[in-house]
Amino acid sequence: MRVSTEEQARFGYSIEAQKKSCIEYAQKLEYAVADVFADEGESATAANRPKFMEMLDQCESGDIEAVIVWQTDRFARNTIDHFMVKDRLKKAGTRLISVIQPMLDETPEGNLMDTVLAGINTFYSEDLSRKTKKGLIQKWEEGWWPGWAPLGYSNVKDEQGRSIVIIDPVKGSIVKEGLELFSTGNYTINSLQEWFYHQGLQSRTGKVLQFSVVHGMLRNPFYYGLMRLNGMEKMGNHPPLIKKTTHDLNQYILAKHRSFLIRQRKHDFLLRGFAFCADCGLRYTAEWHKIKPFNHNHKVAYYHCAKRGGCKSAYVKVEELEAQVEKEIQKLEFSQEFIDLVTKKAKEVFEGQRGNIDQEKQKLLNQRQALEIRRNKLEDVLLDNTIDRDTFKRKHLELQAKINALETKIYDLEQKRQVDITFIEEILGLTRDIHRTYKEAPAFLKRHYLRFFFEKFLVRNKKIIKVGCSPIFATLQKEHKIIIRTNWLRWQDSNLQPSP
Repeated sequence: MRVSTEEQARFGYSIEAQKKSCIEYAQKLEYAVADVFADEGESATAANRPKFMEMLDQCESGDIEAVIVWQTDRFARNTIDHFMVKDRLKKAGTRLISVIQPMLDETPEGNLMDTVLAGINTFYSEDLSRKTKKGLIQKWEEGWWPGWAPLGYSNVKDEQGRSIVIIDPVKGSIVKEGLELFSTGNYTINSLQEWFYHQGLQSRTGKVLQFSVVHGMLRNPFYYGLMRLNGMEKMGNHPPLIKKTTHDLNQYILAKHRSFLIRQRKHDFLLRGFAFCADCGLRYTAEWHKIKPFNHNHKVAYYHCAKRGGCKSAYVKVEELEAQVEKEIQKLEFSQEFIDLVTKKAKEVFEGQRGNIDQEKQKLLNQRQALEIRRNKLEDVLLDNTIDRDTFKRKHLELQAKINALETKIYDLEQKRQVDITFIEEILGLTRDIHRTYKEAPAFLKRHYLRFFFEKFLVRNKKIIKVGCSPIFATLQKEHKIIIRTNWLRWQDSNLQPSP
């Protein structure tokens, strides 16, 4: 037994209706019912339906005289699967009986009818699939999403009975706020997962949304209105949850995560890979320790040498060592000459991009104005009663569609300008105030800034005693592009093994 749509249930094809018919027919044939198998919502084109396979296994392992189905199209809609499964039942000594098709017996006539009906079922399934695809394409062309709506939206019926997508009255506002929070740069995907969970946006089992789900939400252009399907793109009729600016900023932040190659950890300590033991030269690791007496809610994190068997190097609290690193950052500043050079280059790049954007935008504005003039003239012709309504409606819709498309392109250009200035702002912020930019940066950006300036920090007795510079930093210092204020702990050759 199988039911796959609400319409089938309404017209008497429900699981309960099929079950009742099959049991009554078994009693009529004086069979004792051994078990009942039903795959709800499963397609008959799939031969590996869970309950279906369980039924076959029971037939092949037990003394089952017959399998009773309501109709053979409930059994399979693929000719090959139909006869392969029927052959398996026959080898197991099990007959296939249909409630409303009693003519399908083991006589030559019955086998002929079975073959014909199996072919008809296959044709029906393939024809239904073709019509369904055609309906989906038609829905797409009308500007409506033809599938299940993403998280934050709901599939509903409008007044005309059409399936459309609207913003979910509860989840929509949570998704919107979450996507906008990520665009600030102060969240990782992991922290956004936790935020969604505490806002009540959870998986079906009540757990935190999976990493891939949240990542897909951040990547999905559907939330600003753009639909993508099988290589096609189209602005949809559904209301957007966020602006394209927000989406673009999220792509920028996601790109940073990828380019910095920072693997997300449950506890991602800032100085992993940077802090080294000055006594044995091994990397420091970090972990949480529970405060005694035992209490789940009170823990302290420590950095320590990773040497197996122990090392005389003392444990140091995470916040204490990271505070020392921040002090080293505070000693750095770029020379005014270097700041002026970066500012000049940034200005040249931005003005070039802005000039290109303004030029392209003016072209689009001119095109839109020309179309609006044509639309106004067409409306005047309608008022003068010198054009029929059908011709007016067709031409007016065409012109309005072209105007809307141009407005979308103009909007996209404005968003590109906003993204460009965001990049420039971050670059200038770092060059003008290294310490403040580092201090205000989220953890993943702090690691990137550390990698730009440093290779390692040597630690002894809970103190940083030496600092290894990155090749980029060394070059900038050599060319006097960076200024070190005082008490610098750097050793000249970062490849030199420090001595205890």
